[in-house]
Amino acid sequence: MGDVDLRTIILADLLKRKEAGILQSEIESEFGFSRAHVSETLSLLMNEGKVLERKEGRLLKRVWLAEYFPYPIDGVIRVSMLPSSEYVPFLSSAIAVCRSRNMTVKVRILKSPADVMDSLLSGSSDIVLAPFYSQIIYSIVTRKIKLLSAIASGGSSIFSRGSDESGILGTSDTSTMIILSRYFRESLGNDVNIYEDPNDAINAFESGKFTYLTIWEPYCSILRHRGTYREILKYNQVLGDNPCCVSSCRADSSEKARILYMEIAEDYARLILQGINHSRMREATDLLASETGVGPELILESLENYSFDARMDEGTVLRYMDILKIPVSIRSIQDMIP
Repeated sequence: MGDVDLRTIILADLLKRKEAGILQSEIESEFGFSRAHVSETLSLLMNEGKVLERKEGRLLKRVWLAEYFPYPIDGVIRVSMLPSSEYVPFLSSAIAVCRSRNMTVKVRILKSPADVMDSLLSGSSDIVLAPFYSQIIYSIVTRKIKLLSAIASGGSSIFSRGSDESGILGTSDTSTMIILSRYFRESLGNDVNIYEDPNDAINAFESGKFTYLTIWEPYCSILRHRGTYREILKYNQVLGDNPCCVSSCRADSSEKARILYMEIAEDYARLILQGINHSRMREATDLLASETGVGPELILESLENYSFDARMDEGTVLRYMDILKIPVSIRSIQDMIP
């Protein structure tokens, strides 16, 4: 096989292994390449920034795709999130603070809240932006997550194609969407379908597969612009001003890292207190637009449908726990906050 074939094999295998990575010696034995050939190809991939390695013991080396490297990377902050415009202001603060320190922000947009939270626990993300619902559940179960700040309330709704209340409801799982859906339908049975990709959800809704759709911004704005659907239930009617999403980091982050993360959260608090500044949001907006295919102007427009608030304290968590009807001690709540 030629060099290109070995590169392709290594990258495909590492993509499947994700945070587990693979030992360099396993590449040699599993795929039948010489040690020198594997070493040379890995060196090229590392020089291109596609692959990272780490020693295990005195003789072994494990390699990963850069996006799945489960350890901190000097000069880089990795942010994982869902495709939501709610995160644009926080992302803007992360970019600004890191740039002032000559650091780089790398953003990964994932399909589900579980994927986002798993990336934090595995170590391949430094900060995650995800639904409060998911963050609470993972924090209680693992005790490994610290909540940095709230992000915003609002920004999601249930849309209807007509008046047939017996039709299928489309919703994402383990998120604020499932809370809205549960409020709308007490029983989440066979008449509820779970989706991961919001674009697929809109297609299913418009094709008639879903009669109702629970979805967030900027996809709510897309449906409003179509002008043919009824918006029958808004976030604020169910959850008031309780946060939809929050930012978090690992509880075992270094002291230096935690100081940086809190600096980002504090910058975010100042930013939203000054009001949404579209010019400062542009870089983060363009990044989200390139990943989602949603126009940047529509993303900026959708920010008006959120109430941004960075406050994160015991009372905020306790109110949300009451909504979820999850009994928890004040000590557990205190453990969630840095």
